[in-house]
Amino acid sequence: MRGKSIRASVFYFIGNIFDKAIAFITVPIFTRLLSTADYGITSTYLSWVSVLSVVITLSLGESARNGVVEYSNDKDSFMSSIISLGTISALVITGILYIGSYLFDFGFTPTVVLLCCAHSYAVSIITAVQWQYVMEVKYVSRTLLQSIPNLLIVIISIILIRHFPNEKYLGRIIPNVFILFIITLAYLLFYFYRGKCFVSMKYWKYALNFSLPVIFHTISSVILAQADRTMILSLRSSSEAGIYGLAYQFGSLPQGIVTTCENIWVPWLTKMMHEKKYQLINQMVEHYILLVAVLCAEIMLISPEILKIMTVEDYYDAIFLISPIIAATFFLFLATISVDVEYFEKNTRSVAANSAIVALINIVLNFLFIPKYGAIAATFTTLSSYFMLFLLHYFTVKSIRKELLKPNMYFVPVMIVMIVMVITELLAAQWWFRWGMGVALLIVLGVYGYKQYTKYHANCQKTGI
Repeated sequence: MRGKSIRASVFYFIGNIFDKAIAFITVPIFTRLLSTADYGITSTYLSWVSVLSVVITLSLGESARNGVVEYSNDKDSFMSSIISLGTISALVITGILYIGSYLFDFGFTPTVVLLCCAHSYAVSIITAVQWQYVMEVKYVSRTLLQSIPNLLIVIISIILIRHFPNEKYLGRIIPNVFILFIITLAYLLFYFYRGKCFVSMKYWKYALNFSLPVIFHTISSVILAQADRTMILSLRSSSEAGIYGLAYQFGSLPQGIVTTCENIWVPWLTKMMHEKKYQLINQMVEHYILLVAVLCAEIMLISPEILKIMTVEDYYDAIFLISPIIAATFFLFLATISVDVEYFEKNTRSVAANSAIVALINIVLNFLFIPKYGAIAATFTTLSSYFMLFLLHYFTVKSIRKELLKPNMYFVPVMIVMIVMVITELLAAQWWFRWGMGVALLIVLGVYGYKQYTKYHANCQKTGI
């Protein structure tokens, strides 16, 4: 079982890296094929999908993580039942939004709203399937379902964009809907044929009890991550939203790498929490935070040149937006460490409450500052919001487990990220200084890492880290 878990982690890591690499490599392609306005519409559309995919099926797919284990003898019936309930919910919500698009200005045409609903439904169903694969440790199927559609979408998008001279954003949107919806239909037929269970009050009640509370946390998290682009599009312009969307894609790069590490981190943390090895957890958290802080700092320092290489001059204003977004991503990472502990302690209400509070604060700050200061304001409202999210979750954990997460372990990493952010903003034109600082920072980290490895090597062997 241990060998299978290791292979699963390797596959998940490769799959996540592949997806991030595809997204990153295609930046210079899409920034040349799309105008800043088209890029802004596409970026905002995808942020809508992130929010709507949580709501449109009532987040029922989240229940698959527990349901396929608890009902392992009847998992096909469970899956077909929750998928049918999710489909009914999707049809109702799609109808409401489609009619609403004629009555209110959503920022999109009714056709795009319909595409957004279909896309969101497909994402939600595929998420349920992915959870089943994860719980059954079908890592090959999970990785293929994650990576192959994304590759096909990119290839078809590049081809299709050229066929929409006036509305090029449709060439980027339609392949997402088409590929994912076809895959979703195949899974619907599979589960309905295998499960043959369309209505089950038992499974519906189970799924709703599990999923409905999750909606508040997930929606709040998605809104916190995506609201900026929508509000920039509404309050400023699609062109500025496009520049911000590109900066956010660069700025979120550390989060993608951290996400791949969680497949190893979360199981280890869970094991150590069960064994109450709080001192060891604190030691590893300190190293983990410092490593991510240096990673964020390095990306900040080289980001101006990387952006210039991968884009055209129309997008160069994004240079001054990347560093604050990376800093915000770092505070999101710090918050996630606390959230992992809260989930272990089953303190999910505080997780949802903290996320909702910060999401509301972020929206208010955006309304106050985006109309006057534009995208640069959005980066700093995001940074402020994630800093508050980190503090709320940190104090929640301290109220539960005083032994965990000593405050002094955060000081040096936070100072590194914030100082480098300021330097990158002020010295965007002095590449030689920034790159030299990046090399020096790596040398210092290497020396520190070697000393820590020597110091804790014996302890790591005993604990099996």
